[in-house]
Amino acid sequence: MKSIGNSTTAPRDLVSEDDVKITLMALCESVAARLREQGCVCGIVTVGIRTNDFVSFDRQVKLPVPTDSTLTVWEAALDIFRHSHTGDRPVRSLSVKASGLSPADEMTQLSLFPEERKAQRRADIDRTLDRIRAKYGYFSIRRAITLIDPALDLDARGDHIIYPVGFLGTL
Repeated sequence: MKSIGNSTTAPRDLVSEDDVKITLMALCESVAARLREQGCVCGIVTVGIRTNDFVSFDRQVKLPVPTDSTLTVWEAALDIFRHSHTGDRPVRSLSVKASGLSPADEMTQLSLFPEERKAQRRADIDRTLDRIRAKYGYFSIRRAITLIDPALDLDARGDHIIYPVGFLGTL
């Protein structure tokens, strides 16, 4: 496996930064949950943007430390969006892809200024959310940002077919 990603076409044009934040959060939650499920961390985050006049472009960033953290992937994706979209055209669809994958248990270079507590708290929150959603469903617990506009709150993982499973039927 070389990458894990997800994309969506929004139910309406995304005109505000809050709209984009909500949609990116849903996509990043899906991507990061699949990273954790596969036992991987990513070193590169890519964001694809399509405006409502069908102009598409992708931008990526290399992360300082490989991660499977939802918030870290989301922060990187949001930073990419802010630096690459001028805001002159509404956004119609977004995609988030994690690449540069490596095993989560592989040794990594430690930072000279570690933020280990913050990283550990994020990991604990992500794994707790994964367990709750596995038991009670995706919408049983949500991040507060998704409550800003319930129309944009989507289960990016459950609502989308992940190929090749969907293509092949059953495995």
